[in-house]
Amino acid sequence: MLKANTKWILILFFLGCMFKMEAQVKIAAESDLSTVDPSAALEIKCNDKGLLIPRLTEAERDGIASPAEGLMVYNKDRKRLERYDQPNTRWAKAGEITKGTAVEMTAMTDSKMAKPGELFYNSTDKKLYVNKAAAETDTPVWAVSEDVKEFPTKAALDAATPTTGEIAKVGYRRYIGTPDGKWAKVSTKRPYANKAAIDADLANLEEGDVVVDSSTGKEYTKIGTGLKETPSIASYATKAAMDAVTPTAGD
Repeated sequence: MLKANTKWILILFFLGCMFKMEAQVKIAAESDLSTVDPSAALEIKCNDKGLLIPRLTEAERDGIASPAEGLMVYNKDRKRLERYDQPNTRWAKAGEITKGTAVEMTAMTDSKMAKPGELFYNSTDKKLYVNKAAAETDTPVWAVSEDVKEFPTKAALDAATPTTGEIAKVGYRRYIGTPDGKWAKVSTKRPYANKAAIDADLANLEEGDVVVDSSTGKEYTKIGTGLKETPSIASYATKAAMDAVTPTAGD
């Protein structure tokens, strides 16, 4: 059970922020005596519940005044998590490339479900597709994305103006061209032999890079100058087993 005074803890937390108090808050079971992670202002620990962020329609999301960089919402229309990309003044999908069968891909005929330049991994033919539609109001036009341009450095990539859906890579990182003529990094996971190998290469990682410790299966994200372990994701033996579980929006 979570602490009964959770509400008061949250109230004190936000009051502390208002008065610029240096404090950390943890919400956890009574038996959890661990300290708050040094990098966290608020840490929530629970084994049978999740974090439910605001669920908005696209119209409600677009009504947010001056969204902050990294602001996150669950888009009820597109059925996905999104974050605000302030430098490019747009909402971007949070997470990995959408995956599904050929039937599921062709069923995405609504522009709300796939923006121009959005990627889809077709598990039926094992190929990566890109939406080549010219505008968000158009029906998605799926095309196999096989041509990948290679650039020696990030600076060389930034000097090239992409077309919508164009794919490029610098080292192991992949980028996709957006409708506004800019490059957006596609979420990829780079495997390492162990945690020591990750730490040794930390200086070469970019903000937001996701890496995997192959010896343990744990994932980490580069945040600032350090690494943050990626929260675990529920795993099921079969699709039928997963379908038997009723999720909440954003799970």
